[in-house]
Amino acid sequence: MGEHNGAKKIVLSGEIGEVAPVAVKITATGVECIGETGTANGETEIVQLESSGPYFAQDRGRLKLTGVTVSEPANCAVEGGTITTNALKSELYMDRAQEKITFDEFEPKAGPGANLATIKIVNKEGKACAVAGNRLLKGAFFGTAEFGGFFTATGEERIDQPLEFSSFVELTTESTASLTLAGNAAHLTGTVHTKLAGANVGKKWGAEEK
Repeated sequence: MGEHNGAKKIVLSGEIGEVAPVAVKITATGVECIGETGTANGETEIVQLESSGPYFAQDRGRLKLTGVTVSEPANCAVEGGTITTNALKSELYMDRAQEKITFDEFEPKAGPGANLATIKIVNKEGKACAVAGNRLLKGAFFGTAEFGGFFTATGEERIDQPLEFSSFVELTTESTASLTLAGNAAHLTGTVHTKLAGANVGKKWGAEEK
C-alpha cells in the first residue's frame, strides 16, 4: 500500500490537562505511508493471512502526517511539522445493518494499550505554548470507504480508494472515546486517498468479502 494524499485536511482535536483542560486542534495537510522499522522496501504492505477460518488481509506499516500545524492553542507548533506513528495494523469490518458500508480500523501493531504516536508540541517562534511537551496519542480509529459522496462497497475496485474520518464514523462504530490525546478523548476528521505504489502503481484494487 503506497501513497495517501489528503483531499481534505486531517484534523485531530482534543484537550490536554485535567483540572483546567486546554482545547487542542492539530491539522495535517498530507499523509504518507511508510514501512515498519527494518522493512526492506520502506513501504507499507497488504499481507494475506490465514487464521482458523478463511484467508483475510491486513495492512501493516506506519503513517507519516506532513504539513502539521497547531491552530489551537496559540503559540504552539509540532516539532518538524510532522507526526509519525508507531507500527500499525488495520483490518476491514462490515456494517451489520448496511453491508455496502465498509470500515477500516487502525490500531497499534503492539496491541490496544500501546501508543499510536508521540506528538512533540513545542513553543512557536519563541513564545510560550500552554501545552508544550511530548503528548501521547493512544487507542484506535476507524475510517469508512467513500467515493464521490457515496460509500464504496466491498468488491468495488478503484485506483483511488478514499477513506473518510468523521463523527459519523465514530458514532456508527461506537468508537467515540477510543482515541485519546494525553489521556483525554480525541477525534479525527478528514479524508485521505489511498493508492497502490511500487510495482502496483496505477492498478485498481479493493476488498472482497468471502
